[in-house]
Amino acid sequence: MRTVCFVQQDPSIYLYMQAKALRETKKYKLLLICEKCNYTLLENIFDEIIFYGFLKNKDNNFLSRSCNYAFNKIFNYGEKKLKRIINTVDVDIFHAHAEPNNIPRVVIENSNKPSAFSGQDFTGISSGIENLDTRTRENEKYCFEHADGICHKGPPFEIDYYRQHGYRINCPEIQWPGCCDPELFTDLNTKKLSKDDGEMHLVYPGSVSSDPKYKYKDPIPLANELAKQRIHLHIYPTSSLEYNMNSKEYLELSQQERYFHFHKHVPYNELSKEISKYDWGTIISKNIPGKRLIEEKLKVGMATKLFSYMEAGIPIIVSDHLLPMKAFVEENKIGFSVKDDEINKIGEMIKSYDINELKKNILRGREIWSSNNQVKTLEKFYKIIIEKSGARN
Repeated sequence: MRTVCFVQQDPSIYLYMQAKALRETKKYKLLLICEKCNYTLLENIFDEIIFYGFLKNKDNNFLSRSCNYAFNKIFNYGEKKLKRIINTVDVDIFHAHAEPNNIPRVVIENSNKPSAFSGQDFTGISSGIENLDTRTRENEKYCFEHADGICHKGPPFEIDYYRQHGYRINCPEIQWPGCCDPELFTDLNTKKLSKDDGEMHLVYPGSVSSDPKYKYKDPIPLANELAKQRIHLHIYPTSSLEYNMNSKEYLELSQQERYFHFHKHVPYNELSKEISKYDWGTIISKNIPGKRLIEEKLKVGMATKLFSYMEAGIPIIVSDHLLPMKAFVEENKIGFSVKDDEINKIGEMIKSYDINELKKNILRGREIWSSNNQVKTLEKFYKIIIEKSGARN
């Protein structure tokens, strides 16, 4: 039985998907090294969870978060402890995730075992390499150039972007967008809210912000367009913290606008059941250029909510400029794409689709993208890295 050790400061849903898929094979011992995590979600996936922060932060509480930040800032405590941990655990391979990039760099630079590098979102292509501070840029560059393997969500261009900027990347790489968890599949005939009120209900479980710096995360422009068409939009923020940060403005709007609904955060493993009562899932954002959302990011972004929508059994509407997600939805025939100037016609576009045909396609998509199938790619990737590393040593 091989041992895989995942490492990330605050484990992402992408990391969770990978670990859960491996757990279901019953062929691996799984370790997690982190500073903080959603312990309730992860405790049954990993054989052991090891914290490298000064305080164990099992629920991302403010005191532990602040204390660990101070010790890292003053004493570089986290990186020093992480170095000690990775040289004492007995593993076959490390799978280190960004962000931040200093953590996977510590693993890749100090471990004597093969190391894979992953990212739910790689920093350079998300913000533009030219916009990164020197330390962030150097840490990410080191990871790409010295990892034994790279696992990315988007198409090959996601890594080619870095090669075009002079990065020397020669290790094995795979595209692994994510997967569906069969344990989270819902009944495709779940009763919809629209059955009661006769109006269409769309849902978006994802990161939102009322901060002007993050205009592309603000759901209000979309909500206003949908309200004109008597279409409901339901928002579920990614965390309780995000809910609290935006609750005042969005809850006020919920009370004033009957077609906008701002819900409390729902845990990931309960999400598919919660959103199955809606008619369509959305991944719609205005194509706003700028420092925080560069053009290259639009070519590679792959949201894990694509798989949550399939688990929930609901079709998907995605922005036309989100190219990989548009391709995913259209190739699997589980929804449609919409241009910015077509948002005011979404109601008409929805009516042109046969919901029963979409349900059949979702069932087929669930099978193709189930963790049972997608884990094979991950296992082959690990095998190649371990064997190549063994031959080198």
